[in-house]
This record gives sequence, C-alpha cells and structure tokens, in this order.
Amino acid sequence: MTTTSAALNSNEPQRVVAPLEIMDSQEEEEKELLCKETSDDDDDDEYDSDYDDDEDSSSGSWKDLIVWSEWRQHGVAILVAILATILATVWQHYAQQQEHDYHLFESSSSSSASSNAYASTFRHEHLDGYQRTANISFCPSTLKSKVEQHLELFDFHVPLESVDAVQLHYVADAMEDDDYSTVLAKRVPSKLTIHDPEYHCLRQRVVQANENKKSYVTGTTYFYQPPSFLDMYPHLKDILPEQQQQQPTKSITGLTDKNKKKRQPKPASLSFTGFAAKFINLSPHPILLHWDGKGGHANSQRLVGEIAPFDSLGTATTPGQSFFVSPVYDSSHALDRWVVTADDSVMVHEDSTKNHHKWTPADWQLYHMQMANLEFAQHYLIASHRTWLAHFPRPFPVHPMIAATHVGQQHSVKLEDRTLPLEVVSVTPRVLAMDDFLTHDECQALMSLAAAQGLQGSTLYAGGMAQQQRDLSTRSSTNAWLSRETSQLTDRIYRRAAQLLQMKESLLQQPAFYHHDEDDEEAPDYTQHSIAESLQVVRYQPGEEYTAHHDFVYPSARHRYQPTRYATLLLYLNDDFTGGQTNFPRAVNPSKHDGITITPKAGKAVLFYNMLPDGNVDDLSQHQSLPVENGEKWLANLWVWDPVIN
Repeated sequence: MTTTSAALNSNEPQRVVAPLEIMDSQEEEEKELLCKETSDDDDDDEYDSDYDDDEDSSSGSWKDLIVWSEWRQHGVAILVAILATILATVWQHYAQQQEHDYHLFESSSSSSASSNAYASTFRHEHLDGYQRTANISFCPSTLKSKVEQHLELFDFHVPLESVDAVQLHYVADAMEDDDYSTVLAKRVPSKLTIHDPEYHCLRQRVVQANENKKSYVTGTTYFYQPPSFLDMYPHLKDILPEQQQQQPTKSITGLTDKNKKKRQPKPASLSFTGFAAKFINLSPHPILLHWDGKGGHANSQRLVGEIAPFDSLGTATTPGQSFFVSPVYDSSHALDRWVVTADDSVMVHEDSTKNHHKWTPADWQLYHMQMANLEFAQHYLIASHRTWLAHFPRPFPVHPMIAATHVGQQHSVKLEDRTLPLEVVSVTPRVLAMDDFLTHDECQALMSLAAAQGLQGSTLYAGGMAQQQRDLSTRSSTNAWLSRETSQLTDRIYRRAAQLLQMKESLLQQPAFYHHDEDDEEAPDYTQHSIAESLQVVRYQPGEEYTAHHDFVYPSARHRYQPTRYATLLLYLNDDFTGGQTNFPRAVNPSKHDGITITPKAGKAVLFYNMLPDGNVDDLSQHQSLPVENGEKWLANLWVWDPVIN
C-alpha cells in the first residue's frame, strides 16, 4: 500500500481546532448555566441588547400601571403586568439558550437553523438511529466476541494527530449532519451533548496515550472471516481417503508412509488476475485519474474520472497497468504515476504544491480522516488478508444478507402467491440463484417495454450520471432504463425483488411524502429516494460483452451514510442464444480455473452481494458477461444500495 510521507505533518498547525474542544468544560458550563437561571435576570449580561430593551420597556409599562388613578382598573392592570413580566422572562431565557446553543466558533453571532432541518423527518424508517460509528469501540470489552458466525474482532490504531477528525464522525452522528457541512464549518452547538459512551472512551484513551507517551489510541472492530474451503464445499470431506482423516502411519523403517499421506484439498488456481484499485487524493484540489491504456501511448489513454479534494475513486484493473493523475485544467501534466499490483492496489496522491499553510481547518480535518482510514486499512489487511476498499468508519450493511455458508445451501423464499427455492452457487463471493423468478410472458413483456422506450449505448447510471466517457472495449451492449412507475409489470418486479432481498417493499419506491423543490435549498434530498436504481434492461448482440468489473462505488469521505451498491439482481429474459454466460472469475471453487460460470435461463434470477458483512466492499464480486456468440441476449439488472442511494 502506498502511504503519504510524515513530512507533510511538519507544516500542519500544532493542533487543529475541533468543535469538540469545548466539551472538556461541559459540566462546568452546565453548572454555571444552572446558577444563572436561578439568579436575578438583571445579573445576566449575556443577552442580546434587543432583549434587554424589551425587558426595560416592560418594566416601564409596569411603573405606569401602578400610578393609575382608576382603581376599578387596578386589578386588571396587575394581571396584565404579571403576564408581561412572565413573558419577558421566558423570552430572555429562550434568547439566552439560543445564544448558548448556536454560538459559532471564531464568531460571536448566532447560527441560523440547521442545514439538516429535514434530517430526522423525511427519511426511511430504516435510518432511525443510524450511526456511522456503530461498529467501532474504544471502551474496554464493549463489543461482543461474536455478533454473527463469521465476524471476528481485531484491534486498530488511530494516530493522535488524527483523533480530532475521528471525533468529528461522532459529532456528525449526534447532529445527523449527513454531509458534514456543519461540523467541517465549525457550526457545532457549543452545548451539544454527545451521549455515545464510545466518544467519551475515545477521549479518555487520548488522555491515557498522552500520559503514557504513545502516539496512537487503540480501538476495536470486526472483520469478516469467510468459511473454510472445506466448509464451503462439504462434499469434499466425504470423498477424502480414509487415511487422510487419520494420523500418518510409519513403515518398518520408521519413516512416514508418504503414499498414504494425501494433500488437503485446496481451491483451484484461478487464471484471472484482476482486482480493484483505489486512488486517494490527499490535496485540496480536484484531480483527474487516467489509465494509460493497452497501447502505452497518448492515443490509448482513457479518462477514469475526477477525484474530488480529499476523496477517492476506484476502478477494476490487472497487474502491471499504469495510471496517472493530472490537474483538471491540463490532462497532459502527470502529477503522479503508478503501476499497480494486487499487493499494492491503494495509491495516494499528496499535495504537490507544498502550500500547506493555505489549507483551511476543514482541509486538515478531511486530510486526517483519510490518514485515519489509511492507518485502519493496514490493521484490517493484517487481520483479514484483504484490502480495505471502503472508508473508515463504515458500519455493517443496514440491509440483510442472505446466509451463504456452503455451496448448494437451500433457502425457501415466498414470492407473492408462491414459494421458490434459492440456492447458493458461491460463498466467496456470495452468489445465489433462483429459477422462475419471472414467467415467460413477463420476460417477453419486459423486452417489449425496453424496445419501445429505445435502446442506447450502455452506461453505468441512468439520467445525468450517464454522461461519461464510454469505453467500447469494456462494454459494447445497448440498454434502456425503466423506473418502477413505468408499468404494472415493473412495479411487480420491484415488489418481488424486495421479497427476495428480505426487505420492506416500500424501500424500493419513492416515499409518499417525497417532494423535491429545486427552489427550496432546505428541501429534502437523497434520503427520500428509493434505495434501488431504475431497472436496466440490456441487449447484447453477437460479439458484444461486458468485461470484468465491480458494481460497488466509492462514496465521499464526508458522506455519513457511506452509500454504495450492496446487492445486484440479474434477471435473464431469454435463452435462445449461445455464449453470454455470467462469469465470476475470482470465485473460490475446487476445480474451475475460470471461477464460477452461470448459464442464462429465461426467467432465472441471480443475486449477488457487492459488500461484505463487515462493511467493506467485496473485491471478489468482480464479474463479467462473456461475449455472445450467436443470437441476442436480453438481461435486466437491478442495483440496490445500502443504506441509501447516492
């Protein structure tokens, strides 16, 4: 893994001022506030002058009232005065609380209403109580040793200089600051109380680390440990020779009888060597990521995409491929260049301008979020022997994952008025298949709907996101996008997909309360959207294919939900063609060097997961559609996100 040099820290401020610094004196401030509330109002000098003027005006009116000569109005006047005094006192107390609660750091003005005013209202119920920091712990013995069969505990480190950035994740959770706009702008309420004990344990660990002169604090979380190879393929145990299950015997000479000692079954060696490569931009400037291409010359170069400041981007690749990054204004100028390998697949671009003194506090916080992520990735690699491709912290998937402990495992799934078997065809990656998900008539109708809408060159996304460079060498099909509202058939497919995925059907549709107003800056945004994309119907003609790729995406570091495609549902619409199989070239199996291959069958559904149970994305979920030899292949696929769609 390529890491950034320590020299970068030399120009950093001694300590980035974090919104959490005010929490050290929280108890003292609360005591002071309590004393102020019980003291005389005129002793409080923290009110705005407007509120003081209001109080003076009320007091003056009271004095005028008590000198009135009309005694028959005297009683009424007293009641009016008492009411006015109560209202003034309540208003003053409210103003005082507002000033305390919305004091801006580095400013004496009061904050406006939260930019996330809709955060806890316009949202799917499955997001209630969501915490990005849910599965990491800094408290001793807090996490259970087993939360499910294949999740194991391991320790990780957070460098002290990155602790403030990690604490921001807890603040964002407490405020439901989904895009970190508030915490990075230091608009955190000064009296914000964080009830999560893990946050306070983290702060205590910092104190202990300083006392013990350590440069890091230790946390605990989980990694996914897949079943052993023999557990994935239990039938192999039945065909093992008897002597393999016993201790080796010795011959007359006293030497081990090597003829009776058989080798333990091992997975087949895979011919495919691809993997996911991730590129991190550790600068405050956007950059462009380029692939040098197969030809090795300027005309073979391909633009992969733009990487935002302190964010990342990834792509599927193979060993020995070269990439470079450039400024957005000059694609010919390479700022950094790498040749990637499976053992060194995470590349880091540092700020080459050396103008670190111009970085804002928010820049430093985002920088340290990435540094904490890189440190975590090293410990995750040691524990799991897998590359960490997600962004720390990332909780477990919110949505369920159907168990896949061994190949051939059977599940029964109720779909509307029928129950169908669902079979595990691969454990790593997690792939399951179901026949007759669609009827023959439904397959024909879906192809007709797509043809009527019009097929265009295949893209990775619907709508505006489709406007990207299209590489015909990797994907040469045509497609159409059908929303759930297109017809009764598409609505039925979404409902059936939810049943297969074991989630509420309402998650795959626009909520009834959704209303998008482009003129309202505070209108609800992505949290009201269906977690499923439009249904993509794809047609492959002879010779067309989709080379090995991943479906997951790399969310922004400052996105609290860390959304990505967690499940892919493939629906085969016909089978009157040759070729066009779906191949998982990195699937662990006992005999096939090309992984696991699924032959299309009309009406068949294939479900696979792009995430692991520990929150990381699954590099082994790489898959491809092999070239069609004769005829036309029709396929529909549905991408479902966790926990929300981006």
